[in-house]
Amino acid sequence: METSEIIHSSTTRTDNKKHQGKRPRIIVLGDSHARGFAGELHQVKQHFKVIGYVKPNAGLTELFNPAKEDTSKLTKKDIVIVFGGTNDIERNFHGKILTSIVRFLDATQHTNVILMDVPLRYDPGKRPHINEEIVNYNRKLHKVTKSFKHAKLIKSTTNRELFTQHGLHLNKKGKEVV
Repeated sequence: METSEIIHSSTTRTDNKKHQGKRPRIIVLGDSHARGFAGELHQVKQHFKVIGYVKPNAGLTELFNPAKEDTSKLTKKDIVIVFGGTNDIERNFHGKILTSIVRFLDATQHTNVILMDVPLRYDPGKRPHINEEIVNYNRKLHKVTKSFKHAKLIKSTTNRELFTQHGLHLNKKGKEVV
């Protein structure tokens, strides 16, 4: 499988009228940080239908576009969880990513959105000062999120023990904590 390919769990597409009376949905959108994250939501699977869009090495804009059709059909009972942004920061797309998030939040005011901030990086190959950039980006993301009543920002962990050995991704325990 090519790394730019979307991993998408099977789902039937329904419109809002058909969706009424059915289990609410949780849609997880993310880059490689979100891999396995939908599976960690096992506690809520009896109450929610969980759908995951994971695209390793993707920027957030690349994640938002393929999910537009599914997110446009959501209601106030549903939730979109966005877990990405590391690749955008790595590529110095700070301004572009915030613009994409604002557009996404504008387009999803009919549902609930949970944004995960970008976790710090502990990998040895990281650019110098990238964690400072991540902290600055997360501060701006917090300001943007506060202006949308349907959106909440969740802070990721900074505990090194909750990251994989290579230091870039959260490990299983880290995903459980988040």
